[in-house]
Amino acid sequence: MARLHEPIRVVKPGLVLSAAVWPVYQDIWEWWPSNDGYSAYCQDSVGWLQAGICDVIAPMLYGSILNPNQDYFRQVVAEYARVAAGLQVYAGISAEGITASEMGQRIDIVRTAGLPGQAIFSARLLDRIDAWSMLRQALRRTGAYPTPSPRYRPGFAPPDRAPQPPSGMAIAIRMTPTTTSSRPMYHGLAPV
Repeated sequence: MARLHEPIRVVKPGLVLSAAVWPVYQDIWEWWPSNDGYSAYCQDSVGWLQAGICDVIAPMLYGSILNPNQDYFRQVVAEYARVAAGLQVYAGISAEGITASEMGQRIDIVRTAGLPGQAIFSARLLDRIDAWSMLRQALRRTGAYPTPSPRYRPGFAPPDRAPQPPSGMAIAIRMTPTTTSSRPMYHGLAPV
């Protein structure tokens, strides 16, 4: 990651560099059946944030252990909130194997823990569980606004309150179609 950081900053200053990372940064639980990102995969994801090498991490908090178990999900989210306090950690939430209601509960867990956001995987899976209306309602209830990184904007001071999106609109980030899908993928919300 460090080798990518400098060339990217030279070519495109101000670009937000993000990484989808292994779900568990450092394993502190007896229930976790796999390796952690730090020891097994050389992913010092929290260290990358602290050193400014990466602006955002999105731990992929899903899979055979975390998807069916809300309590394990809550524990991992709380640990990220503790070790990366104040940094840009967006909890990765998959719509696979959970209901729209359970996704809403996970979003609430993330917000309650104090993490600044979520990365939802994926639009195709949201369609399967009909989660779009739940996400629209959550957006109307609490709002969801991207926070610019002050690191690359000299003199930037965040406002007391984030600006409101135009009426009837919500934040949407369009992703390029993958090789397995010709349909554009969205992470975030589209017009409401």
